[in-house]
Amino acid sequence: MEESTSQYLGLIFAVFMVCMMAGSSLYRVGSEVYGQRAVRFAPLVMHVTALLAIGSTYWFYDNKTVVYLSFLTFEVCCGVFFPAYGTIAPPTAPPTAPPTSNNPSNDSN
Repeated sequence: MEESTSQYLGLIFAVFMVCMMAGSSLYRVGSEVYGQRAVRFAPLVMHVTALLAIGSTYWFYDNKTVVYLSFLTFEVCCGVFFPAYGTIAPPTAPPTAPPTSNNPSNDSN
C-alpha cells in the first residue's frame, strides 16, 4: 500500500492547533516575564520568523520534514499574532472612540 499525505491529515490538523495554542501561550509568558518591551518587540520577531519559515520552503521544497517544521513554525507565529495585535491596537485608539472605530466607512456621527 502506497503511503500518502492524506492519511495524516488528522495528525497535521491536531498539531497545527497545538502550535496555535503554543504561540498564544508563548506570547502570554513572554509578556509576563519581559513586560512592555516584549509586547512591542513580539510583532517584529513574529513577522521575521514567519517570513523565514515560509521562505525556507522555497529552498527545501523536496524535504517533507523541513516543510512540515516550517509550517509548524509559521503556525506558532500565527498563535502569537492574534494576542500581540490585540494588545497593541487598543492603546493606539482614542479613549472616546467606539469599538467599531477600525471601520472608516462607518461614520455615523
